[in-house]
Amino acid sequence: MTNTALQTELISILSQEREFLEQIVELAEHQQQALIRFDADKIESIALEQERLSKSMTDLEMQRFRVISIALGITLREAQSVTLSQMIDHLAPEHVDEMMNVKMKMSVLVTKLQFLNSVNRVLALRGRNSVRSTLDFISQEKVHVVNASL
Repeated sequence: MTNTALQTELISILSQEREFLEQIVELAEHQQQALIRFDADKIESIALEQERLSKSMTDLEMQRFRVISIALGITLREAQSVTLSQMIDHLAPEHVDEMMNVKMKMSVLVTKLQFLNSVNRVLALRGRNSVRSTLDFISQEKVHVVNASL
């Protein structure tokens, strides 16, 4: 990859993706607290924001694939399988450190997000099971709460 403008654009796109990933990680942390507190409104607003950020990430990802495709003279489909490590091999020396830095930060963020998502999934399942158990108990025909039949 010899075109410096394309290399700069690629690093810029990756930096934007990293920023979106940071926001998604932050939302996952807030989501965890909302799940612990059973704050349905907060969970819903976080889900909407996560959806918006995911769409933006997808758009940036497509831009990255286009740049890689042009820079390496490969198809868009082939560009989708090019890793950041492989891209580093094609960069000019002045861009290698910056790309390595972005790659390392994104790797840490992805690992953190995977952990948060695992914990949040467990919390969501526990919350769902708790609500289901409560509803099952309340919906039993012979249950009396405060001397009123439900």
